[in-house]
Amino acid sequence: MMTKSEQIIAHIQNLIFYADKIAGKQFHLSDNSGKPLFEIKYQPKGNHSLSLKKGYMAVYTFALGDKWLKVGQVSKNSNPRYKYDHYKTYKGIRSDASTLARSLIDDPNMVSKYSLDESTVGDWIKNNCDRYDVWIDSSRFSNPKIVLNFVEGLLQYNLNPRYEG
Repeated sequence: MMTKSEQIIAHIQNLIFYADKIAGKQFHLSDNSGKPLFEIKYQPKGNHSLSLKKGYMAVYTFALGDKWLKVGQVSKNSNPRYKYDHYKTYKGIRSDASTLARSLIDDPNMVSKYSLDESTVGDWIKNNCDRYDVWIDSSRFSNPKIVLNFVEGLLQYNLNPRYEG
């Protein structure tokens, strides 16, 4: 019997495999080196500690139980955005910052239901949300940004997250 997290990882792996069929190009899960082009990283609630490897880009997801809250992307060498930004609201500092924390604070239903405010939202995300991220080695593709956009779009379409943009 597969755990819920194993089922979600398998689902994301199937989507990535399906991406190969859609793209119809050199867009495979592994090449002759035997090293995977995509790595699925699971960070369970209470343990959002991974740092993005240098030269890697990622499509990140946040899930609250069975609901997907956010799917987004970070380009290569963007570890601070990957690791820290989504737990902060940046109110008054960076009004252009699209983060999960900002989306939650801007949602009156979530604020009311979970008693969220700017001082508690970051810890709430870490303690209540699972992350399922797709890491992509940018050096393995001739146009890595297209691959990143494609994987993000595929996951957004299939997971239908509550917050975008």
